[in-house]
Amino acid sequence: MEAEKRMMGYLPPYWENSAEMQQILKTEGVEIDTLNERIKSIYFDAFIMTASEARISEWEKWLKLPPAGTLDERRRKVLSYFQVFVKLNEGAIKTLVAVLYKDARAKVSFKDGEIKIIIIPLPENYLDTDTYLLVKQLETKKPCHIGVSASRFQCTWGDINREFDTWAEAKSKRPTWRDIMLHVPEDLEI
Repeated sequence: MEAEKRMMGYLPPYWENSAEMQQILKTEGVEIDTLNERIKSIYFDAFIMTASEARISEWEKWLKLPPAGTLDERRRKVLSYFQVFVKLNEGAIKTLVAVLYKDARAKVSFKDGEIKIIIIPLPENYLDTDTYLLVKQLETKKPCHIGVSASRFQCTWGDINREFDTWAEAKSKRPTWRDIMLHVPEDLEI
């Protein structure tokens, strides 16, 4: 409809009343508007942060990334795959963990030629955390003589005793042993 109106403005006044010319411009206008929408779609798909869900799915398939989370989270995962760290350090690793695991925190240590990472999800995201994606990302960014291992934070009995007044309270909020083990205390300090 936009293209039809725009093209009508290009015509001399004597063509404005021609039914034949109006029909030609209406038909061409529909095609041009469709083409313009497709051009916008292609343009936005060219950039990861504005890509459509279908385009992000193609990227995930190509990069072998799991398609989990909202579209914005999935865009950030694809983008983080291509981000190259100037220097692989604790801050860069913590940023990568936050991007890949819904703002999770991380304890990072460098010891005996290995980077050891403990992923600490936010308390509301206490379920399992697959560490494969993080390790895969770091394998491409670290020196080859450095090892990397990642694990998810595991709750201790001390954490449970500090967090809950009674066993009944703990069981009411985390009904299985697995839920207890994966629990992340609200006041956990890193």
